[in-house]
Amino acid sequence: MKFDFLDYTFRPRLTRTRRGRFFEIFAPAISNKAGKAIRQKVRRWGWQLRPGDTLEGLARKCNPIIRGWINYYGRFNPSAMFGILDHINWRLVRWATSKYKKLRGR
Repeated sequence: MKFDFLDYTFRPRLTRTRRGRFFEIFAPAISNKAGKAIRQKVRRWGWQLRPGDTLEGLARKCNPIIRGWINYYGRFNPSAMFGILDHINWRLVRWATSKYKKLRGR
């Protein structure tokens, strides 16, 4: 059984105690719908269309937004955000390799 509320999906999840034992709890994590919306928003930023920007300029524009997502969605289950953060990193790497020739092929 699972349900979505405030962009979280509540469902049974395995959790480890401090002593290393596993048990199941009913816990929230970012919903698939919210993750998809975040990835679409990152695509709409259009980094590939900003070859004149610097890395610092992109960081100044994007860091507050990404930090807000991490603080809100990563509160209960931070590991559920890894796929979304990997997507943002991949987009940033694509931008950097298209801007700087010495980074291509790495």
